Amino acid sequence: MADEIDRDQEHYDSYLEALIEKKRYRPAS
Repeated sequence: MADEIDRDQEHYDSYLEALIEKKRYRPAS
């Protein structure tokens, strides 16, 4: 169970990173 949570957390972290990258490449203006 704990392993599953860790794996989901990693997946979520990489997902957040991808969103941040998108914002960086596309100005919010």
